[in-house]
Amino acid sequence: MALALAAVSAGTAHAEQAAAEAHADYAAEVVVERATVDRDNKVVERMPTVRYRLTQRMAASGLQTEVRFRGTPPFPGRGPLQDPSAGFRVVMSEAEGIQVFGPDGQRIAQNATPAGPVPASPHESGLVAPRSLAERRAALASAFGRSVGRVRNRQRFLRRAGEEVAEVLVDPALSLPVEVNSVRGGKLLSRSIFTYRTLSDGRVMRASQRDEAAIDPDDTNSLRSVTLTTYQPVAGGEQ
Repeated sequence: MALALAAVSAGTAHAEQAAAEAHADYAAEVVVERATVDRDNKVVERMPTVRYRLTQRMAASGLQTEVRFRGTPPFPGRGPLQDPSAGFRVVMSEAEGIQVFGPDGQRIAQNATPAGPVPASPHESGLVAPRSLAERRAALASAFGRSVGRVRNRQRFLRRAGEEVAEVLVDPALSLPVEVNSVRGGKLLSRSIFTYRTLSDGRVMRASQRDEAAIDPDDTNSLRSVTLTTYQPVAGGEQ
């Protein structure tokens, strides 16, 4: 999957959120639905849905990403009556690392060093693409080199890392990936499918992402994990 992606109290929370999003480069309501399916795509198990507000803004110290978890209805027959993650906030930036805030607004944890690289802009996070088609084409060429033909009217790019090969299919009208297949030894390890929407300011935003991955890559009959993530813009509008 790594190759597939080359990406408070109620009154106080609402006031902080409104002030922050007034200068947000990107904000969306995100819903993550997860399930395990068998080889016939029959659902074997469903996991609780995760909901959060994702906001990315440029601060003096660089790009800041905030995840604010929403309350999720209890999963039938499982878990507590109230979502324990509701109201928590995670803020990530290169300057301050990862900070976690409780529902009362108090910081409860901080890691000065992020676990992974922090994007330098919303474009680098992969969720919002540059307005310029030429800029998107240049980014593809930089990441994958020349295309190696077409599949179903999509430009085809290949990227190798050890024994794993990523096949990236690109919509030529958008110059953005719409499908990424990761293969090793002739076996499909994972597949990611992307859809997009155009914001009112001309930027192109990811609308959804569907990820499938074999739980046991060595067993072609194994179960697969399926994750569907949808993004609904709340800043910048859409067309």
